[in-house]
This record gives sequence, C-alpha cells and structure tokens, in this order.
Amino acid sequence: MSDTKQSERSVPIEDVGPQRETLLETLVLLEGEAHTPRLREADIPDGTALYHLGKLEEWGAIMRVGEERVGGGDKATVWAITDDGRDALEELRDRDETPPTVYELQRELEEKETRINELEETLDRVRAEFNKFAHVVEQHEKELGVIDRSELEELDGSE
Repeated sequence: MSDTKQSERSVPIEDVGPQRETLLETLVLLEGEAHTPRLREADIPDGTALYHLGKLEEWGAIMRVGEERVGGGDKATVWAITDDGRDALEELRDRDETPPTVYELQRELEEKETRINELEETLDRVRAEFNKFAHVVEQHEKELGVIDRSELEELDGSE
C-alpha cells in the first residue's frame, strides 16, 4: 500500500478487528444498509454492537442514514456503509490473502506429516490383510488341486 493511500485513509485498518469487519461485511451483504437490530444478528454480542458501530461511524466507514420502526417497537438507527468503509473492507480482504507465516507453515507441515503417518499405517494394515488373504487363497488352491499359473503358461506354449 502506498504512503499516500495510507495517509488519505480515515479507517485505521489495524484497529478494525473481526467484529467490526463482520459489521462491514454484513452491511455489504444487506445491499449497503441495515438497521441496528439486523446488524446485531451478525453474531456480534449485544453489548458491543453499538460500541463497534460508533467506532466505525467515527472513522467514516459507516454513517447514519435514518431511523426505522422495527417490529412495532422503538425506532432503530439505519446504517449505511460508506466508500471509505468499502475501501477498508477491500483492504482487509486483501490483507487476509497475505502469505502464511513460518509458524502457520510449520503447523501445516506437522499436520500433513501426521496424516502421512496415518496413511502409511493404514497401508501397512491393508497389505498385511491382503497377504493373509493371498495365503488363504493359495492354501485353498493347493487343497482343491487348482492348476498353478506357471502350469497354464506351459500349456499355452505347447499348443
């Protein structure tokens, strides 16, 4: 990100956090506007939703655009996402696509090594079961006097 864009930006990306990001995403999903009770449904604890909405408004990411009576009760504030809010959300999404850290790569490698070990153990068990089965088949062939495959090859060659 250029220094110019950072100085022009009013929304401090580093302070947005997951709950505020969720509120911005919810506004986008709801076609840019929603009343407070609807935004609270975005898995944001009731006690913190108004605080986060206030911070987003302070930063210029959202703005009050009116009031709406909800369910026959009191009027609720209607919020709209601003261009700055959309830009911040886009930047947050871009940031989420950054390369993984060394720690994350190490954890992923350990998980894959564990999975490989599990698969190798499964393969060993399958091989052991196959060998038992093959031995049983071989014993039954001998008991039943089934012709050996090499004998079949000899018969094919004599014709």
